[in-house]
Amino acid sequence: MPAKFIDRFSTSRFARMMALFLTALLIFPDGIAVAQSCTTSNWNTSTHQLPNSIETLGAVVNSGFLYVVGGYTAGATLATGTFRNTVDYVQLSTTNGSLMSNFALTSAQLPVPLARDLCSVAYKGYLYAVGGVESTSGTGFGTTTRAVRRGNIVLSGANLGDVNGWVSQTTALQEAVQLHGVVAMTVGSTGYLYVIGGSLGTDIEQSQVTGHITDHVWYAPINSVDGSVGTFTQTASLPIKLYKTCPVVVNGTIYMSGGEAKRSKR
Repeated sequence: MPAKFIDRFSTSRFARMMALFLTALLIFPDGIAVAQSCTTSNWNTSTHQLPNSIETLGAVVNSGFLYVVGGYTAGATLATGTFRNTVDYVQLSTTNGSLMSNFALTSAQLPVPLARDLCSVAYKGYLYAVGGVESTSGTGFGTTTRAVRRGNIVLSGANLGDVNGWVSQTTALQEAVQLHGVVAMTVGSTGYLYVIGGSLGTDIEQSQVTGHITDHVWYAPINSVDGSVGTFTQTASLPIKLYKTCPVVVNGTIYMSGGEAKRSKR
C-alpha cells in the first residue's frame, strides 16, 4: 500500500522538515505577501501585492513560480463574501526568493469560483485544485465539492509558468471536503495525491461544526501521461480529527503541523 506514515509531533523530524524552507512565503488576507530568508532571519514585505484581498486560498510554489488559486474575499457577513475563480502567478527570485514582478492572471482561470481549498498542489506539470467550497454565483455560503480539477502548467517557452487550461475530472473525491490538507508525491515509480483531514460541512456556515471535522485520509494514483487522478482509496486515519492545516512531504514522509481539532468562532 503506497500510503506513508503521518507524523504530527516528532521534534527531530519536524526539524528536518523546516530545513527545507530556505524561503518561507505567507500571504495575508489584505493581499500582502511577505517572505523570510533563513540566511538573514528577517521578514520582508513584498512591494508586489495580490490584486485582491483574499483568504482561504490555495497556494503552491512550483519550478520557481508562486501560484495563488481561488480564495474568498470577506463581506459584512459570510453570505455576502465573494468567491473567486482567479489564478494568479508570479516568478520568484533564484537568489533570495523575492517576488520578481506584480502578480499576473494565468491564461485560464478556474471553471467555478472556489475557496477553502487551502492546499493546492503541483505535480509534474499540472496544478491541482481539490475539493473546497464552490459558488456558481460567486457569493453566498457556497457548496462543498468533491471535484478534482487540474490545470496545465507551461514548462518552457515565452509563457513559462502560465496555466493554459483546466480540466474537471470525472473521477472525484469519495466525499465532499473543505479546509483539508493535500499533498502529491512519488512512491516507487508512481505519483499519488493524498487528501488529509478537513471538514465535511456542506458549506462555509457548516464548516466549523465539530461533528463535521474528519480524520479521513484518502489517496489516488496520478497518471504519468496526462496528470489525471485515479480512484481514491481510504488509508489509515489521522490520530485525531483535524482541519485547517497544510501538510508537507519530506523524503516520502507526510508531516502534519498545527491546525484545529475543535470548533472555532469562525
